[in-house]
Amino acid sequence: AGGTGLGLAISQQLVRLMGGTIGVASEPDKGSTFWFELAAPVATGSPASARSQRTIIGYEGERKRLLIVDDVPQNRAMLVDLLQAVGFVVAAAENGLECLALLDSFKPDLIVMDVMMPVIDGNETTRRIRQMPAWSRVPVIAVTAGASPEDEARCREAGADAFVPKPVEHDVLLRAIGTQLGLAWITGPAAPDAPPEEEEAALVVPPTEEIEVLWQLVRIGNMRKIREQAGYLRTLDPSYAPFADHLDALARGYHSKDLAAFVARYRTEDVVRPAV
Repeated sequence: AGGTGLGLAISQQLVRLMGGTIGVASEPDKGSTFWFELAAPVATGSPASARSQRTIIGYEGERKRLLIVDDVPQNRAMLVDLLQAVGFVVAAAENGLECLALLDSFKPDLIVMDVMMPVIDGNETTRRIRQMPAWSRVPVIAVTAGASPEDEARCREAGADAFVPKPVEHDVLLRAIGTQLGLAWITGPAAPDAPPEEEEAALVVPPTEEIEVLWQLVRIGNMRKIREQAGYLRTLDPSYAPFADHLDALARGYHSKDLAAFVARYRTEDVVRPAV
């Protein structure tokens, strides 16, 4: 659903207040690109938080069944891919009505519930679940772009057991699921370090069109497709293998932020900023 345009107007004002400029290039049936430029000092000191030394790759015990409820197909696909990758059995619904219809047939152990949805929104769906004797105690994690204390209070008043703000941080969601289901996580190494500068400079980078395919997959968080694309790049040209290997390692560990940073480095200027 289209918005009112307020987000764009507010973004423009924020960028201008910081002494920058914002631009847009749009073409019917192809999409839009927005960008901004700011002059900012180089950061000094240590990062605010150290990178986690381990990443979740699975859990112990019997397989748990999770129901994802979200009206945006890309969001559903991202969450299904993430949760299946660590061993959950996953089903998805695109609104509250579908969620209610799936309860008895799918029998979820936990529900990840988007709040803002058509037909029946997430909070109303949660209230109805709490009134159903067979499902009144199933854990519900509310997920919403509204991250204020008031938003969280409304979700919990409706019956949610936990609250995760959007954009969803994968580790935050997984740990919330683990808390609700009492899971013992299996962890693996953290994201592989980026290649040293000299090695990165020697990487043979695939063509612009292949990088753009990867970028679109990174944006929706489709790790399975990214790994398939890495395999395709190896067959396309053996010289792309080191690039594909690093790509595959990041996707295998579901390191979405590192993936985005890695692929973004190789997007060409004309893709990032098409001429207006």
